[in-house]
Amino acid sequence: KIFNGTKKSTKQEVAGFVFDKKLIDKYQKFEKDQIIDSLKRGVQQLTRLRHPRLLTVQHPLEESRDCLAFCTEPVFASLANVLGNWENLPSPVPPDIKDYNLYDVETKYGLLQVSEGLSFLHSSVKMVHGNITPENIILNKSGAWKIMGFDFCLSSTNPSEQEPKFPCKEWDPCKEWDPNLPSLCLPNPEYLAP
Repeated sequence: KIFNGTKKSTKQEVAGFVFDKKLIDKYQKFEKDQIIDSLKRGVQQLTRLRHPRLLTVQHPLEESRDCLAFCTEPVFASLANVLGNWENLPSPVPPDIKDYNLYDVETKYGLLQVSEGLSFLHSSVKMVHGNITPENIILNKSGAWKIMGFDFCLSSTNPSEQEPKFPCKEWDPCKEWDPNLPSLCLPNPEYLAP
């Protein structure tokens, strides 16, 4: 869930991302640990990276017995929400999201922004995101498209060289899916390139 809030020290508007651990109660302890580790890894990676096309973390990840939480710059919605995927939104869907229409120029500029973010990751950081989906592209309150969701990112094993090399993971689309991993610990196969 995402909540609007205000940073106490600066009185600046923020978005609070909260993951309720009760949502994964149906999983076994080992699977729960994998899911939590994956979420933590993604947020910690996003916190370390700074670029205008990546979602800016205002307050790092904190964990309690019941939830994981962190704060970012103010957000409007995910690209998935804007495109009509409202499964993760409260009912009734907020009218500003339900009635939102992307203009062609917004789409083109948004794709340019995502491309700039990916270029930064690939060229400067020598990293592959690993799960670019509409759910991981966030529109901030200003309408800028920002990348988040670094749960499956891979860093080059030789970052100083010209040609980066990336290690194979157990969720490598070239291999069979590892049936032991919970679906929340795998990138969305609908958006993976062969």
